Amino acid sequence: MTRNYKTHAELIREAVEELGSAKPNSIMDFIRRKYPDINVKETSFRADIIGCSINHSSSHHYPGMPKFLFYDIEKGTYRLNDERLDNKTELNLLDLVFRFKEVMDSRENTLNSFCKYGVQLEGWLKGEILSFLDAEKGAGRIDNFDREIIVGQGKKKTDINVKLAPDSEIAWIELKHWLIGYQRGTQYNAQFYFGDTTSVGIKPDAEKLSGVSNGSKYLLILTTANPGLKDWSDGVDKFNRKFSPIQLKSLTNPTDFPNFYYLGLLEIFIK
Repeated sequence: MTRNYKTHAELIREAVEELGSAKPNSIMDFIRRKYPDINVKETSFRADIIGCSINHSSSHHYPGMPKFLFYDIEKGTYRLNDERLDNKTELNLLDLVFRFKEVMDSRENTLNSFCKYGVQLEGWLKGEILSFLDAEKGAGRIDNFDREIIVGQGKKKTDINVKLAPDSEIAWIELKHWLIGYQRGTQYNAQFYFGDTTSVGIKPDAEKLSGVSNGSKYLLILTTANPGLKDWSDGVDKFNRKFSPIQLKSLTNPTDFPNFYYLGLLEIFIK
């Protein structure tokens, strides 16, 4: 009798179809129970579960895996992707950020010097972003972009807006550069910036974007150096408690970036 072999992706899909929404341990436990003859190696299956996700920040490392799972970053669970529910703008923007990561990876000496000398240069970041978006538009990977757009009452402006595809909604993006480390004897971490009420933090930017009536709203924060997962996650939680009903959802993870910088993509919404 011929054994019916299934790929890891097929086993993962079957488990999630049965479980509905599950963490990696539950997915692997399901496979072990249903297929006791299969050696479920945790390291291999965890990587393949990530690889099957359309939006996990490390999924791009596994281009050969079929993409059919949606990763809920807040719950740490996976479910089948539903195009009617899942935010295409968010997914395409994540792809864009990770292509920009390739540019930033090549700027190690520059980014290290920002941290070494305790400086924040948002103008430099804007210049890098504009050059990158111009190249992306020229290559046909985005539809259009614009800068310094006036929003709401008065003369408030947003840094960047991007239209990723002709039929997609606008992504409004504010840019920030945070120093993680020491500046003139004072130490700064991500939690400090998340909790600050002035323009040093992001509260005014989040308030401004939350008032925009159309499109999706995001903050893209360059940190030099990488704050680490705990400091970043604790900072997001601090902002959400302190400045509710404005809420932030982190779409990238510090563990996917080198130690000398991080690109934190935050979605803004009202609770």
